[in-house]
Amino acid sequence: MRSQAHRIVSLGIIGLLLAGGLAVGNGNAAAKVSVKIVSLTTPVTPGTDATLEAQTAPNATCTITVQYASGASQAASLSQKSANAQGAVSWTWRVGANTPPGKYPVTVSCSAGGKEVSAKRSLQVKASAQNQTTSQTTSSTSSGKKGKGQDQPSTETTSTTSSGSKGKGQNQPSNQSTSAATEGQNQPATQTTVPTTDKGQNQPAAAVPAAPAQSTTKGSLAIRIISLTSPVAAGKEATIQVNTASNADCQIVVKYKSGPSKAKGLEPKTADARGQISWTWHVGNRTTPGGWPVSVTCTSGGREGTTEATFEVTAP
Repeated sequence: MRSQAHRIVSLGIIGLLLAGGLAVGNGNAAAKVSVKIVSLTTPVTPGTDATLEAQTAPNATCTITVQYASGASQAASLSQKSANAQGAVSWTWRVGANTPPGKYPVTVSCSAGGKEVSAKRSLQVKASAQNQTTSQTTSSTSSGKKGKGQDQPSTETTSTTSSGSKGKGQNQPSNQSTSAATEGQNQPATQTTVPTTDKGQNQPAAAVPAAPAQSTTKGSLAIRIISLTSPVAAGKEATIQVNTASNADCQIVVKYKSGPSKAKGLEPKTADARGQISWTWHVGNRTTPGGWPVSVTCTSGGREGTTEATFEVTAP
């Protein structure tokens, strides 16, 4: 009987030790809960999509808040989500077409094991090329200063239509307004080439500025990279957003060390009525870290253009 009692007591002590070990283990797991924003599409223009990717504890419950000047975004895609078995979670949402330019906080909060953590990043919204051009044109026609106000556009218009070879002085701003008004979003306001009347709109297309990364453009059709997810960790998603001619047919090539990517999401697409187009694809888990070229080629009305930028892949 005494031996059996000792055995029961021993089993009870072992059970208590195991329970205590599990409690400590769970406490340590809870203590290790964290969240990190891996990538965020920024800058982004109103009316286009933004993507945020975060890393946290496996199966953690997460929420996201995008706080604009008018209040928190009510986009349906910004709903609560659960991280996958690897702790990855992401959201893609449309930035409102009337969102004012500026920097807005984006907060991701995740909870697991009774502990909640959060991370914050700034989303930069930039005015589209069309809005920038409209603003510049309004300024030049409403100012009352002599030489810069209403008198200057009159001189610029006469100089541009009568001769495209007069210096750089006042003729240069006129080229910006004329080109942008004709081509819409396709002509950034930073063009400095002064066209003659027989060359028309196609000449500025060879000087498209890079945004947000260094890019090169060639051809008669203007293409502008609005945003590109970079850097991005292997195994995550990348997004590129481009602006070109309305309804232009476009294709994208992402070239890694092993050759062009065959990832789903890199199919040819057609730009919308505003010339906006985007691709989102999965960067392979075994992609070699480094800078890799992304090229976009578009055609419209017999014109063709290609732009290329480099995005950085980091180790997972």
